Amino acid sequence: MNNSEYESEYKKYRKKAEEYINDREKTKNLLDEAVRKANRQGPLDKIWDDIQLMFGLLGDWLSGTYKVSMGTILAILGAVIYFVTPIDAIADFIPVLGWMDDAGVFTLVINQIRAELDRYGEWKRR
Repeated sequence: MNNSEYESEYKKYRKKAEEYINDREKTKNLLDEAVRKANRQGPLDKIWDDIQLMFGLLGDWLSGTYKVSMGTILAILGAVIYFVTPIDAIADFIPVLGWMDDAGVFTLVINQIRAELDRYGEWKRR
């Protein structure tokens, strides 16, 4: 897939993210599922630290300990929903290949919220 295809796929899931933004329990369950599914191998290995920052930022937003824009939360939620969906652009049951599209969508979002991830990382280190 190329960047425009990742962008197109991601936009579908970002729209779904709006269903989660006001339902913290639903969002917490989604985050828990993503954390269980995440595995530091294959295409996710290169962006693992940023994925962990995204998960942490979402968790700290959920708990109310970190304030962030709704745009950032929607972006992260869109990527996480895409990630936990087993049948997306490339089905996850296909070894290694199945996570290439997930890595592409995560990378797209990481690039969009890079500055916020950096701020959050600094906040966590304090």
